[in-house]
Amino acid sequence: SENHADMKAGDFGLICAFGAGYSIGGALLKML
Repeated sequence: SENHADMKAGDFGLICAFGAGYSIGGALLKML
């Protein structure tokens, strides 16, 4: 139960980090 919750939270954090990095990367490319 706890492991499932941790993995779910980790996936959510990874998705958030990837989304933020993708958005920032796109903004940087537009600036260039």
